[in-house]
Amino acid sequence: MEIKMLKFTDLYVIQIVGLLKNKKFSGDCNMQFRSTRAYLHFSDGLLIGASYGTLLKTKALNQILWVSDGEIELAPQTYTASDWDFNEVIDQVILQSSPSMPNICPFLRNLTLEKSKLTIQDQSVFMTIGQLILNNMRGSSADVEQLQSNLSPSEFWKGFFYLSGSGRLIGDYGKSLSTLLLKVQGDIMSHLQKILGKRIAEAYHERLSQEMDELWPNLPKHKNYDRIYGAYDRIYGAAPYRTWTKLLGETITKVASSGLGQSCYKKAWAALKPEDANLLQQLLN
Repeated sequence: MEIKMLKFTDLYVIQIVGLLKNKKFSGDCNMQFRSTRAYLHFSDGLLIGASYGTLLKTKALNQILWVSDGEIELAPQTYTASDWDFNEVIDQVILQSSPSMPNICPFLRNLTLEKSKLTIQDQSVFMTIGQLILNNMRGSSADVEQLQSNLSPSEFWKGFFYLSGSGRLIGDYGKSLSTLLLKVQGDIMSHLQKILGKRIAEAYHERLSQEMDELWPNLPKHKNYDRIYGAYDRIYGAAPYRTWTKLLGETITKVASSGLGQSCYKKAWAALKPEDANLLQQLLN
């Protein structure tokens, strides 16, 4: 089966490394950004190799880990473990070149964060700050603001990247965005049915599902959904939700070209809480 590259946005490659560690992924993680290919190689979740152009391992990671927008594909393959201590390398990269946050990637603040079952690696220089961040998580999940409590921005984001890169902290856009988008989609269909009839509402849903599945392949044929309906694999970040938000409006014009169709779309948006409307507007930007 041909492997398709899909877009990822609004999360850093260092977070993707941690997500693949949690999956115990073995194989190649192939990426493209800045018109150059990058490759990460994993054995049972452990990073065993990296390349970016002519750069290898540590020098490659310095160029790769802080990319937050590109294309990605996974190619499962069996590899044996290596003796490369990538954890020490990641610590140094965080210390030396972690980005100014949240300015560089502001949408990251919308992640829902969960603890994984992996244990903290006590040799890291970020062990103490990492534990303080985890102690701020009172329930099964939290948002960035909750975990940042009583910590300076610099401390928090360095600890956040350490926890994310080591796989101890899992960031998930789907938990909130998929629920919100499904609600808006349902409201649009409800208005379409009331104003233009059931046939138009069904045509809207069918066209929207078809175009979304073409861009973001569906289960069970592909493995891009994660846990709950509508929530895509976390390695793509916010990219599928940006596409979904865009298609909600574009599909209206394809099945109901009159002003009545647009009014259904606008009514669904008008019913949103201001913070939810602002979140969806960020996805459209």
